[in-house]
Amino acid sequence: MTHVRFDFRRLEESPASGFDLGYMVMEVEAEHSSSAEMNQSMMIYLAIADLLVGLCSLAEGRRKRFEFVGADSSYAILFNVDGKQWTIAASRRPLGQLLPCAILQAVLEAVRRFTARPENQLLPSDSAYEDFFGAVRTFEVRVSARCGSAAQGPRRKIRST
Repeated sequence: MTHVRFDFRRLEESPASGFDLGYMVMEVEAEHSSSAEMNQSMMIYLAIADLLVGLCSLAEGRRKRFEFVGADSSYAILFNVDGKQWTIAASRRPLGQLLPCAILQAVLEAVRRFTARPENQLLPSDSAYEDFFGAVRTFEVRVSARCGSAAQGPRRKIRST
Protein backbone atom coordinates (compact mmCIF):
# COMPACT_ATOMS: atom_id res chain seq x y z
CA MET A 1 0.00 0.00 0.00
CA THR A 2 1.18 3.49 -0.83
CA HIS A 3 2.00 5.72 2.14
CA VAL A 4 -0.01 8.95 2.29
CA ARG A 5 -0.31 11.35 5.22
CA PHE A 6 -1.79 14.78 5.69
CA ASP A 7 -1.34 17.09 8.65
CA PHE A 8 -2.81 20.46 9.61
CA ARG A 9 -1.07 22.83 12.01
CA ARG A 10 -2.39 26.00 13.60
CA LEU A 11 0.15 28.77 14.22
CA GLU A 12 -1.53 30.89 16.88
CA GLU A 13 -0.99 30.37 20.60
CA SER A 14 -4.14 32.24 21.59
CA PRO A 15 -7.61 30.69 21.84
CA ALA A 16 -8.71 29.29 18.48
CA SER A 17 -10.45 31.50 15.95
CA GLY A 18 -11.89 30.43 12.61
CA PHE A 19 -9.56 32.87 10.87
CA ASP A 20 -6.32 31.60 12.46
CA LEU A 21 -3.39 30.94 10.19
CA GLY A 22 -1.76 27.57 9.86
CA TYR A 23 -0.03 25.13 7.53
CA MET A 24 -0.87 22.00 5.63
CA VAL A 25 1.64 19.18 5.20
CA MET A 26 1.25 16.28 2.79
CA GLU A 27 3.41 13.20 2.27
CA VAL A 28 2.96 10.71 -0.56
CA GLU A 29 5.58 7.94 -0.45
CA ALA A 30 8.94 9.76 -0.44
CA GLU A 31 7.45 13.00 -1.80
CA HIS A 32 6.68 15.80 0.64
CA SER A 33 4.86 19.11 0.23
CA SER A 34 4.25 21.69 2.92
CA SER A 35 2.81 25.18 2.75
CA ALA A 36 5.21 26.04 5.60
CA GLU A 37 8.25 25.39 3.40
CA MET A 38 6.86 27.86 0.88
CA ASN A 39 5.99 30.39 3.60
CA GLN A 40 2.35 30.02 2.56
CA SER A 41 0.31 30.03 5.73
CA MET A 42 -3.43 29.89 5.20
CA MET A 43 -6.59 30.46 7.21
CA ILE A 44 -6.49 26.88 8.39
CA TYR A 45 -10.12 26.29 9.42
CA LEU A 46 -11.46 27.76 6.17
CA ALA A 47 -8.82 25.90 4.16
CA ILE A 48 -9.68 22.55 5.76
CA ALA A 49 -13.39 23.11 5.12
CA ASP A 50 -12.69 23.97 1.47
CA LEU A 51 -10.46 20.91 1.05
CA LEU A 52 -13.15 18.63 2.48
CA VAL A 53 -15.90 20.05 0.26
CA GLY A 54 -13.70 19.70 -2.84
CA LEU A 55 -12.70 16.13 -2.03
CA CYS A 56 -16.38 15.26 -1.45
CA SER A 57 -17.16 16.47 -4.98
CA LEU A 58 -14.48 14.12 -6.35
CA ALA A 59 -15.63 11.21 -4.19
CA GLU A 60 -19.22 11.66 -5.37
CA GLY A 61 -18.15 11.80 -9.02
CA ARG A 62 -19.44 15.35 -9.53
CA ARG A 63 -15.97 16.51 -10.60
CA LYS A 64 -12.92 14.94 -12.20
CA ARG A 65 -10.51 17.62 -11.03
CA PHE A 66 -10.22 19.73 -7.90
CA GLU A 67 -7.63 22.41 -7.32
CA PHE A 68 -7.34 23.27 -3.67
CA VAL A 69 -5.86 26.69 -2.95
CA GLY A 70 -5.37 27.51 0.72
CA ALA A 71 -7.56 30.34 2.03
CA ASP A 72 -5.51 33.57 2.03
CA SER A 73 -2.59 31.73 0.40
CA SER A 74 -1.30 30.70 -3.00
CA TYR A 75 -0.39 27.17 -1.88
CA ALA A 76 -2.16 24.81 -4.27
CA ILE A 77 -2.76 21.07 -4.53
CA LEU A 78 -4.29 19.54 -7.61
CA PHE A 79 -6.34 16.35 -7.38
CA ASN A 80 -7.22 14.61 -10.68
CA VAL A 81 -9.38 11.54 -11.15
CA ASP A 82 -7.36 9.19 -13.35
CA GLY A 83 -9.37 6.03 -13.86
CA LYS A 84 -9.64 4.21 -10.54
CA GLN A 85 -6.91 6.31 -8.94
CA TRP A 86 -6.45 9.96 -8.08
CA THR A 87 -3.31 11.86 -9.01
CA ILE A 88 -1.99 14.47 -6.58
CA ALA A 89 0.31 17.35 -7.53
CA ALA A 90 1.52 20.25 -5.39
CA SER A 91 2.93 23.42 -6.89
CA ARG A 92 2.77 21.73 -10.30
CA ARG A 93 4.99 18.89 -9.03
CA PRO A 94 3.48 15.38 -9.22
CA LEU A 95 3.45 13.62 -5.86
CA GLY A 96 1.79 10.35 -6.72
CA GLN A 97 -1.19 8.32 -7.79
CA LEU A 98 -3.35 6.72 -5.10
CA LEU A 99 -6.63 4.96 -4.59
CA PRO A 100 -9.27 7.51 -3.56
CA CYS A 101 -9.93 5.84 -0.20
CA ALA A 102 -6.26 6.15 0.76
CA ILE A 103 -6.46 9.92 0.24
CA LEU A 104 -9.88 10.35 1.82
CA GLN A 105 -8.96 8.33 4.91
CA ALA A 106 -5.61 10.13 5.31
CA VAL A 107 -7.36 13.51 5.20
CA LEU A 108 -10.04 12.34 7.64
CA GLU A 109 -7.40 11.07 10.06
CA ALA A 110 -5.57 14.43 9.81
CA VAL A 111 -8.79 16.29 10.58
CA ARG A 112 -9.38 14.01 13.57
CA ARG A 113 -5.87 14.66 14.91
CA PHE A 114 -6.31 18.41 14.38
CA THR A 115 -9.70 18.64 16.10
CA ALA A 116 -8.59 16.38 18.97
CA ARG A 117 -6.00 18.93 20.11
CA PRO A 118 -7.56 21.08 22.86
CA GLU A 119 -5.81 24.22 21.60
CA ASN A 120 -7.59 23.88 18.22
CA GLN A 121 -11.13 23.87 19.63
CA LEU A 122 -13.41 26.47 18.08
CA LEU A 123 -16.16 27.94 20.23
CA PRO A 124 -19.70 27.43 18.90
CA SER A 125 -20.01 31.23 18.75
CA ASP A 126 -17.08 31.47 16.28
CA SER A 127 -18.14 32.67 12.83
CA ALA A 128 -16.39 29.71 11.13
CA TYR A 129 -17.72 27.04 13.51
CA GLU A 130 -20.77 25.91 11.51
CA ASP A 131 -18.96 25.91 8.15
CA PHE A 132 -16.00 24.01 9.55
CA PHE A 133 -17.89 21.34 11.46
CA GLY A 134 -20.57 21.07 8.78
CA ALA A 135 -17.85 20.25 6.24
CA VAL A 136 -16.23 17.78 8.66
CA ARG A 137 -19.50 15.93 9.35
CA THR A 138 -20.36 15.73 5.63
CA PHE A 139 -16.86 14.48 4.84
CA GLU A 140 -17.09 11.75 7.49
CA VAL A 141 -20.34 10.52 5.94
CA ARG A 142 -18.89 10.56 2.40
CA VAL A 143 -15.72 8.72 3.42
CA SER A 144 -17.77 6.10 5.24
CA ALA A 145 -20.10 5.68 2.23
CA ARG A 146 -17.25 5.43 -0.27
CA CYS A 147 -14.71 3.49 1.76
CA GLY A 148 -16.80 1.67 4.33
CA SER A 149 -16.70 2.17 8.06
CA ALA A 150 -14.49 -0.89 8.58
CA ALA A 151 -11.87 0.55 6.24
CA GLN A 152 -11.61 3.68 8.39
CA GLY A 153 -9.99 1.88 11.27
CA PRO A 154 -10.67 3.02 14.81
CA ARG A 155 -13.11 5.93 14.85
CA ARG A 156 -12.62 8.92 17.06
CA LYS A 157 -15.49 11.33 17.40
CA ILE A 158 -14.75 14.78 16.00
CA ARG A 159 -14.84 17.22 18.88
CA SER A 160 -17.10 20.12 17.93
CA THR A 161 -17.29 21.95 21.24
